[in-house]
Formats: sequence, C-alpha cells, structure tokens
Amino acid sequence: DKGVVVEYDFRERPKVAEIRWRYVEDGEAVERHFLYPRHYPKAKELPKSPFNEQQLSSAVEEIRNAYISRGFSDASVRTEITPADGEPEAYPAAVVITFIISEGPRRVVKNVRFEGNTAFSDEQLVKEMKRQQILDLYTEGTGVAGWISFNEELARFLELYYRQNGFLDATVIAGEPVMLGTETAKPYWVLPFEIKEGRRYRIGRVKIVGNSVLSQSEIMKSLRLGDFNFYSFEIEDYLRSLIQRRYGNDGRLFTAVSAERKFNDDYSVDIAFSIAEDVVRKVKLIEPRGNRITNDDVIRREFALKPGDVFDQRLLDRTMLNLQNTRFFQNIVPRRFPVGDDQVDLMFDLTEGKFGEFSIAMSFNSDMGVVGQLALKYDNFDLFAPKKGFRGGGQRLAMAIDSGSVFKRKKLDFVEPYFLGMPVEFTLNVYDQTETAGRDWDEERTGGRIGFTKRVSLSDFHRRYLKTGLTLERLDVGISNIKTTIDPLHPIWAEEGQYTIASAGLNLRLDCVDNPYLPSKGWRSTLWGEICGKATGGEREFYKYGANFDAFVPLFKDTRGASHVLSFKVRGDWAYAYGDTAIVPLYERYWAGGLTTVRGYDYRSLGPRYPDDPTGTPVYGDFRAIGNVEYLFPLVPQHWIGVLFFDAGNVWARPGDFDPADIRTSIGFGFRIEPMGILPISLFWGRALNAKPGDDLQTFTFSLGTFF
Repeated sequence: DKGVVVEYDFRERPKVAEIRWRYVEDGEAVERHFLYPRHYPKAKELPKSPFNEQQLSSAVEEIRNAYISRGFSDASVRTEITPADGEPEAYPAAVVITFIISEGPRRVVKNVRFEGNTAFSDEQLVKEMKRQQILDLYTEGTGVAGWISFNEELARFLELYYRQNGFLDATVIAGEPVMLGTETAKPYWVLPFEIKEGRRYRIGRVKIVGNSVLSQSEIMKSLRLGDFNFYSFEIEDYLRSLIQRRYGNDGRLFTAVSAERKFNDDYSVDIAFSIAEDVVRKVKLIEPRGNRITNDDVIRREFALKPGDVFDQRLLDRTMLNLQNTRFFQNIVPRRFPVGDDQVDLMFDLTEGKFGEFSIAMSFNSDMGVVGQLALKYDNFDLFAPKKGFRGGGQRLAMAIDSGSVFKRKKLDFVEPYFLGMPVEFTLNVYDQTETAGRDWDEERTGGRIGFTKRVSLSDFHRRYLKTGLTLERLDVGISNIKTTIDPLHPIWAEEGQYTIASAGLNLRLDCVDNPYLPSKGWRSTLWGEICGKATGGEREFYKYGANFDAFVPLFKDTRGASHVLSFKVRGDWAYAYGDTAIVPLYERYWAGGLTTVRGYDYRSLGPRYPDDPTGTPVYGDFRAIGNVEYLFPLVPQHWIGVLFFDAGNVWARPGDFDPADIRTSIGFGFRIEPMGILPISLFWGRALNAKPGDDLQTFTFSLGTFF
C-alpha cells in the first residue's frame, strides 16, 4: 500500500575547460612530437560543449588514425580527466582533458620489389597500391612481426587485383620484409613479393535462357561484350546488372538474373544467364526522406518519374543526376519497394549538406591583385521562411563586399529557379564596383540587372536543355582619375564623367553537357544580344552581340575511374554604335589577355592601342575572337585537375579590321584545385608563341580564391 519513493539526483555534465597534450616515450616525458593539435579537429571541438565520453572516444580514434596513416603503427593514445583549477574532486563543474601520446617509431615503406610479374609492370602495381591507399594501412604490432602481417595483407590485395583482371589462378607470396636502418634511426622497409600470374581467362560463349519479352539479340546488344577482353567474376556480375538494367528500362525492375559458368581447357569461360522476368510496374509512390529543411516541392520538381508512370531505370538515373546537380545534398540513396503485383514505391534517402556559409577570405590573382572578401552565401535559401532561418526553398543568395588594390565591389545576387512556381528562372543582380582599368584610370559601375530564363528539357533520359532568356539592366558608369601622363587626344578623355547605360537583352542557350559545374562530355552553345540606347532609358546608343561554343570530349578513364577530357571553347563578340553615339564607349568595348582569355599575355593588354604603336595605351575594340583548347587530366590528390592548354585570340578596333595575322597564341600547363569548402586555386605557366613588339607578357597566371 505504501509504495516506494524514488529520488533522482541530476547533475549537469562538466564543461571542458582546457585541452592539454603530453608526449611520452618509454614512460618518460619528451618534447619531440611529429604531429600537432591542428591535425586533430575533433579534439579541438571538445571545449565547445559539455564533456561527452563518445566525443572523447571519437577524438582518441582520430588521433590514433592520424598517426597510423603516417607510419606510426605503434602509436598509443590515452586520456586523463582531472578537475579544473579550483574545482572539487567529486562532481567538478569543469574538467581538464589531457591526451597522453606515445608516438613510437615511424615505419615507412621504402621500396616494393616484385618477381615474376609480366602482365603488369612494377610501376603499375605500385601505382594501384597507392591508388587504393593500401600502402597507408599500417598494421598493429611492432618490429618485423607487424610488418610480416602487413606484407601478407598486401599479398592478398595483389592476388585480388590480378583476379579482377582475369588472372584467376594468380598467387602472390609475401617474402620477409627487410628493414633498412634501426629502431632509433627512422626504419625504412623493403617489401618483397613473388608473383605467379598464370594464364589470363577470357569470355567464351554467352547464352541467355528464360527470356520471352526481350529477344536474345536485344539482350546481347545491351551487354557490349566487345568492351571486355578478359573474364573475371566482377565482369560477370557487371554483365548480370546490365541485363537487369535493360529490363528496368521497360519497367520490369525486379527481374532476377542468375549466372552459371563453365571453365574450358583453352582458358575461356562460357556463361549462361538465366532470367526470371518481372511484370511491367508502375510507380505508385515517390517520396523524399531525410530532408529536415529542404521543402518537399523543391525536391519533387527534380523528379523525372511521377506517380502513375511506368518505371524506367533511365528516368531514375536522370532524377539522381538532377538531385546531385542541385548541390543541396551530401548523399542520395534511391530505394525501391515492390507493391502488389505490378507497382513500385520509390524512396530517396537524403543527407542534406551545408545550406550556407559566412566567410572572410583573401583572394589573389595575377589580373586583379589582392582582394579581401566578406561574403555570405546561401545555396538553399528561402526568402519567405524566416522561421526556418530562411532555408530550404531552393533559391540562391550571395552577398559580398570585396576590397583590393585595383578592384572594389559590393554585390548581391539572388536566383529563384522556379519563379511563381513556373519553370522560369528569375535572377536579380545589384552591384557597385570600382576598378582601376589598365591601372590608367578608375572605372566605377553602379547598377542592377534582372533576368528571366525559360528552360525546356529536350530529352527524358539525358541532360539536354534549351534555355531562352530576357535581361534588363541599368547602370551608372563613371570615369575618373585619368592619369595626366595619358595623351590628351586619347579617347578616354572623351569618356570622363558620369553616364547612364540601360540595356535590354535576349539570349538563347543549348546545354547538353553531363554536369553544369565540371563537365566531362557533351557541348553547350550560346547566342546573345543586347541593345543600349535612349529607348531603354540610357544616354549612349550601341548594341552588342556574341556567340560561344564549348565542347567536351571524354578520352578515357584511368584506373581510378577519373576522366581525361579534351575541351574546346570558341567565342566571338561584336559591338556597334548607332544613333547619336559615334563610337562604342571605351568601357563597353572588349579586351583580351590574362587568366580568362589568352594566357601568357598580360591582363587587358591585347588589342588596339593609342597612339597606334607599341608604347600606346590599350583602347580595346569592337570585335573579339577567343579560342581555347585544354587537355584536362586528374592528378593524384582529390579535386586536383592538371591542364595542358593552347590559347588563341585578340581584339580588333572594328569587325572589318579582323586579320588572322594579328591572332596571338600561347601554350602552357598548370592545374586547378576545386575543393569543396575552401578557396579554389588556379596556377598556369604560359608561353606566348608569336608575341609582337610592345606586347605585355605574363608568364605565370594564377588565382587564389574566387568571386561570386
């Protein structure tokens, strides 16, 4: 009757007041250490929240892995938790975490030796081991015993690599590792392997059984057997998936395919695929999951499949590509569930990425000099959702303040991909910028632009769009601080002062590249034109138009699956004055030279000069032609792209002045780094091939950071 009284004593978790580091060897404190706290971001996060054992364990594991990945296979990490100064031993409100690290010797692979390999060179095998990062997987244990275990692991990896490439009988024997140096003098190891390759197996006869809806020839065509010059179990599984995919294109996505193989004396392998065909299924339900912030309608508008549609694997692939190209999600996993006899539910498990970022950055390039930037970017903005922190609406917002030695700007960009719910993109740009043009005068532009772009898909299965756009722009241009050393008859003196430019423009764009950000195949082309004049509210009368064409040709993929690409870019731009305006204003003419046009020549240095001699100042021109050819190839670090380039182009005073003999050309090489979350970097070395007297050359062209 009386029951039981339960009392709970709640105590808050202590705060982490301080992180300390202690390095020991053989129980003795040491000053030497290889890594530093900056290498452990999880440990640095501990003081920002109450003490959490799971977070602490994660930080210990991070430190341990950091050492192992750098060759310290014997490193140990433990922690001590003590009360902070002035806190009691029991239930302190704040604690100090001390990481006690014993690094041990660093064990590094000096060389790998192979015997018996003929199909693959030593360099190929080592490159594959590095690509898979297998050489970084140092084992537990000390001395020779640990390295014998590690060497045996490498031997198993090499056997698997051979078998994946058709050498099904290959064996790899790990020899005893040889240590060079001593335990106290940075030991280096040589790892020996004896390889017995055996014969390489090839695909023999392929037989299809159980099919009734699709003919044998239709299925065989989808297998593309000519692409494979050897047999492996992985290739067999891939062929099986191609058959399932072919049925999935017709809505029979749960078709089951099994394989039986027969090994022949001539080292060929016959494969018989048995097929259990599924019925044609329609999509009953298609739902996103895991989107805590992003609105459902923002996701659904990217779906190429709709409820009631017959399922098509190609449309599922298109949906995946559409979602990836939004850049709103870190991970996208499609899931398919059979419903009844002839339906399927589709679920997309989504992991949302960063919605925006505030950054204080410094950019530097050889054209614009040093520019500091204060920026706010929202990649998934929602103007009408203050309760959600203005997030999840699929809009894009960017605000920036740039200040540098030759360039200053305040800018706001806003993009609504579906204006009023229609497939029409609305853009708004507002800016105020000042640039020391050619370092000879100041050019200030203050204004805004609005644009509407209608996008029409030209293919259900591929990324092919026709885009038509309308733009309206109004800006005030001011020319000031003209250097007194400039010739009094130079045309820039006629432009000194403030002028209003107002324009209306149209553009037409065909976009058939596989990825709008980093294309590897396809092409895109744009035609554009704009008219400026009194009718549109401006003071100067001229019109401009242009065309550009970009093509991307995939050459091959390396062993990592990364593409080598040949890109071609051509553009031409024209300008004409009309009405009361005798010549196109100098600040509206075209220029060339520098990072984005013809590398190897100085920024804005090509084209007509005044006076017309090598000592004159550039006055730009009414016609520009630029061509760029680039060979893009992946480098070992992720996000690094190597570039070999050939640039050609120039600017002419009038379109009728075009002369092929005036075209400047250059060749060179360089790289781009385009990582997620940190500043992009570009560096190019260019050599002018046919520079003429007076041309300003620029051997190195580089950029750290970017503008938006």
